[in-house]
Amino acid sequence: MAHTTVEIWSYEEGQTRLVGRVRLVDGTIRFQGLNRKQVTIMREGIAGVEQRLVFPCEGQAFLDALPVEFSGSYMRARFVDGSA
Repeated sequence: MAHTTVEIWSYEEGQTRLVGRVRLVDGTIRFQGLNRKQVTIMREGIAGVEQRLVFPCEGQAFLDALPVEFSGSYMRARFVDGSA
C-alpha cells in the first residue's frame, strides 16, 4: 500500500526541525505547516525519479517524488512510518 504522508525537515544552525507535511487525502495533495513560498515552489513542479517535473495534481506520483527532490543536506523529505 502506498504512503500518504511525507514530512519535510530542514537542517539549520546545527538543529534539525520539522518544516511541514505533505499529505495525500482522497487523491488530493494537502500542504500542512509549509510557508507560502515553499508551497508555491512545489506547485510549480518538482523533479521526479525520472527527472521529469511532477505536479501536486498528480497525487501519489507527487508524494513519491518529494524524497527525490528534497534529499540534500539542507532539506530532506521522508515518508512517515505507518502512513501506508
